[in-house]
Amino acid sequence: MLQSLAGKLNRLNDVREIGTAIADELRGLIEYHNCRVSIVEDDEIIPIAFRGILSSREGDEVQIPRSKVGEGITGHAAVEGKSVLIGNALDCDYAVTIPAPSRWRNRCWRCRAATARA
Repeated sequence: MLQSLAGKLNRLNDVREIGTAIADELRGLIEYHNCRVSIVEDDEIIPIAFRGILSSREGDEVQIPRSKVGEGITGHAAVEGKSVLIGNALDCDYAVTIPAPSRWRNRCWRCRAATARA
């Protein structure tokens, strides 16, 4: 399976295509709710690929915003330099809730999931 992924990656030269290929290949290895692939530039985390379930109340496609290294779950994973497996992102010590526009009231701006934190 890794040989197959290496062959696919060797043919790609766009960072978003590489991120998408990695997320797609992970589905064959592990079952996940969603998978995000990001790159780190200086102290900023830039999402490049997403696979899984993530939608707004209105059904619009949701864009994952950029974040800072050390901020939230993704930022913590970047500081630690390893993947993070979390059963419930709302109960994670590293989760952050960012003030959202009124249409997202009582919802986490970073992941658009309902949240009890205010």
